[in-house]
Amino acid sequence: MKSYIYIIFLSVIPYILQGQCFEDRHSTNIHESWLSCTKSPNPNNANGSSHWIMYNLGTNTNLYQTTFWNLNHPDHLESGVKKVLVEYSSNGVSWNSLGTFTLLQSKGSGFYEGVPGPDFEGVSARYVLLTALENYGGECYGFSEFRIFTEDYDQNTELDLNIQVCINEGILENLSGGLGLGGTYSGPGIIDHGDDKFTLDPDLAGVGSHYLEYSYNGPNGLEVLREPMVVYGCDRDICPPCVSCSDTPNSTFDNIPIPNGVYHKQFISSSGHVNNNYNVDFRGEESVTLEPSFEVKAGGYFVAQIRECDVILGSNGGYEDGMTNWTHEQHDGAIATRTIDTNEPYAENQSARVTIDNQSNGLGWWHVQFKQTGASLIQGQEYKVTFAAKSDQNREVHFFVGRDNSPYNSYESWDIVLSTNWKLYQFTFVPDEDNNGFVRLAVGLGENPTGSVFWFDNFELRQ
Repeated sequence: MKSYIYIIFLSVIPYILQGQCFEDRHSTNIHESWLSCTKSPNPNNANGSSHWIMYNLGTNTNLYQTTFWNLNHPDHLESGVKKVLVEYSSNGVSWNSLGTFTLLQSKGSGFYEGVPGPDFEGVSARYVLLTALENYGGECYGFSEFRIFTEDYDQNTELDLNIQVCINEGILENLSGGLGLGGTYSGPGIIDHGDDKFTLDPDLAGVGSHYLEYSYNGPNGLEVLREPMVVYGCDRDICPPCVSCSDTPNSTFDNIPIPNGVYHKQFISSSGHVNNNYNVDFRGEESVTLEPSFEVKAGGYFVAQIRECDVILGSNGGYEDGMTNWTHEQHDGAIATRTIDTNEPYAENQSARVTIDNQSNGLGWWHVQFKQTGASLIQGQEYKVTFAAKSDQNREVHFFVGRDNSPYNSYESWDIVLSTNWKLYQFTFVPDEDNNGFVRLAVGLGENPTGSVFWFDNFELRQ
């Protein structure tokens, strides 16, 4: 028989409350939750003033598996706890750390059945202390329920995860599928810990739909369980905003302590301190420099990486390096001239100007193409193209993304009418094949008459 402590409405009771037809489902009622909007002194002095909740179980009790239900009200999902420090004690004075764990965000559904939490593996404790270190961007910190088993129990053989994350959310630590079968997790961006927990790095996984696998030795030999997981791009409105490399200058972080967070800059240097139970992630596009006085306190979590900003394919989209990486095609007698224009930039100092000197007889858009080639794409992933453009009068052009070598497949194309004013255009597409270095981004101008003039700026191709 399963025996556990079931925590609801911030109370501890030794039996199940049968308040709904499915005991594992949680309502979307905000009043059935723990919510902290103001820091207070933590029972563990080492944690300082923080958002925390402590449970007094009444007596020392053997503790095993746990289940968390994150904050489930649709209007407060961003206040759900993302990273939580779990500690336990027999006397409320001396504390032991079980570790820092990531809680997946709930979806505000009445069918929400929670996610597996950490396994205490039979330790004896009277007090359990949960300190919220990070949330999903809200003003407060909270979760709905927390269940602790007081007896070890036979695990099921189904993965109990619903991973939907943003590519720029940062690394998710100490995740678990709740199986405890001595198996191994694998998949894009998955790092197995060897203790039935794993880390997920959405950046390494990449945008798109993937599969998480759990392999273990069952009664009939090797068993492999699979479950889908989705990584959203930073352009989704449910995700933190995209970070462009051009928006990330040199930055120095000498704070004591450095605030929790992910810092994504081109060049990072720091002589600061990462305090106990703080989470700091430095992502340098070019470099991360840690000065001799930089320190990570005991219990602090720190990662330093050389990591690209949001993937921008192609280069020199603002023409600040002249026509580097840009060219044009001419066919069947069509003639065009491309130059740099310092008098008509959309942004910064320069734009590209293309003039039709002689219209082709065939009147096909492909007879004059202003283009860049050399990018790579992955089949099935979504990409976004943005660019600014205008013309000397209202003129139609054909924008094309496809293969630049045989069989010249088209991934997507759009006919647009440019005006005499700058306008920013944005399109998304999903290629139906892998393309390693032979992508063509082109604007077809060949259907316009001799004397037509076009300006382009701020081309970007993002994954």
